[in-house]
Amino acid sequence: MTQVTISDADRLVLEHSIADIQAWLQGFVDMEIERRKVLMVQEARAVLDDDPTVESMPANKDAVIALFVSREGYKSAATKEAESEAARKVALDRAMARKADADKQAGG
Repeated sequence: MTQVTISDADRLVLEHSIADIQAWLQGFVDMEIERRKVLMVQEARAVLDDDPTVESMPANKDAVIALFVSREGYKSAATKEAESEAARKVALDRAMARKADADKQAGG
């Protein structure tokens, strides 16, 4: 299970107006998961509808998600972010190498 860390001062702020912080956090997380699930199912159905290898669409949201993430080439947000960061690093390294080459040529 994922845990949330808050400072003692922040805990006092929450306790001032929230009787059960754990229940409040769980409710917030549950609502966010449901919101994101609706968006993910919409995206998944669009992708799966366009996939000629998919012969039938599950009616259950969880089954749609399971089919979507089991597809070859599926990437989580963390994977996409890591790949994007790696691509930025490669581009920066190339730009720095070109600049170093240009500086070297200009300097003689």
